[in-house]
Amino acid sequence: YRGGVRAFFEKQENGLSYLTTKGDWVKSYGLLGYDYMMKKDLWGCKSIVLVEGPRDWLRLVKNKIPSCGILGSNMFDSKKLQLLVALGIKKIFVMPDNDRAGKKMANLVKGFAKEFGIDCEYLKLPRPINDKGEVVKLDPDNCDQRIIDKVKELVYAVR
Repeated sequence: YRGGVRAFFEKQENGLSYLTTKGDWVKSYGLLGYDYMMKKDLWGCKSIVLVEGPRDWLRLVKNKIPSCGILGSNMFDSKKLQLLVALGIKKIFVMPDNDRAGKKMANLVKGFAKEFGIDCEYLKLPRPINDKGEVVKLDPDNCDQRIIDKVKELVYAVR
């Protein structure tokens, strides 16, 4: 036992949507869904999608998309990449939130993937503007289902 996560499928307006146990386990061992992906054998895929949080991961898994949650935009290192490589993947898709932290996460993962010679692609979510001229925050949990369907096509196309 290193740590744990408890999450709701739906965002909770009046409270926390997910909880993690305390400790530094998240940095090197917090790869949400890793054991589940091993058990499901990535649904026969040779690629995986990395997302930032539990609800993002739950949405992808609900759509049978091989994925893991990093649990924070800075929480990725070579140990986590080695775990992914052990699954036999050929390609990593990074699908973070459409904000600055998400971009930072994508660049971090891409850097480690390059070191290990693993193909890595950044799937950028759109940055729509609301009536006030502000960028609408999107993440895999709340984006349009058509985006999720397209991601599924990309993931399953890797042979």
